[in-house]
Amino acid sequence: MAPAGARTQTLFNRISQLSIDFLVLDMDSRVVVAIQLDEGARRGRPWSEARKTHALKSAGVPLITWSAWNLPDCEAIRLAVLTARADAKGAADPAADHRVDCQPGA
Repeated sequence: MAPAGARTQTLFNRISQLSIDFLVLDMDSRVVVAIQLDEGARRGRPWSEARKTHALKSAGVPLITWSAWNLPDCEAIRLAVLTARADAKGAADPAADHRVDCQPGA
């Protein structure tokens, strides 16, 4: 069995090369949701996408994926983020959370 430090380094190496397009943070800089834009180019690496999905799920981070060619409008983004956040927290009403702002630079 490998020493704990070696195992940690191995796990870090596996996930450090994964990427996500956007992370939405709350006011305390905690990750709320990850957003991935599907450009079709990643389809050739399903093992990488599966690893990324598993890592995010293990960390309790919801993943939202949208087509890069058909992006939602601001209100749809807001609702998707709030819904994912509520689902992760087990909250009843995602619309009650008003901290996601659609204004640029907010």
